[in-house]
Amino acid sequence: MKKYINILILCLALIASNLVLPSEAAAASKTDRIVQPMYISINSFINTFDISSDGRAVVYSYLTTRDSDRQSISIYLEKYNNGAWSSVDSWSATSYSGTAYISDTIYVVHGQYRMRATGSSYKNGRLIEMSSYISQTIIY
Repeated sequence: MKKYINILILCLALIASNLVLPSEAAAASKTDRIVQPMYISINSFINTFDISSDGRAVVYSYLTTRDSDRQSISIYLEKYNNGAWSSVDSWSATSYSGTAYISDTIYVVHGQYRMRATGSSYKNGRLIEMSSYISQTIIY
């Protein structure tokens, strides 16, 4: 009986050792699970939005592209009123250098705000790729 228990333990140990992944394989499998946009032409689309304690709202959007001849960014500052978002102000920029950006400041009154941004990449007048961003709501 002892012999069968020892054989069973040995078999379970062999099975368990085959289930353990080396640390490199485990790290690679965690990396594979990260959800990221797979851009075609857009290298990066970085956006930030904040409102300071004195009501100064700062909007920032930065777009870099590859294999395109025109880039454009549009930003919309929106306020939540009566169950819907309405535009308070907007900005746009177009570039032909591979990089477009917008950085601006506006003072706002108390309320709930968010920033919505769109970055687009064009080649020969045709839209190649577009990416959108909506910030978290900031209550001021």
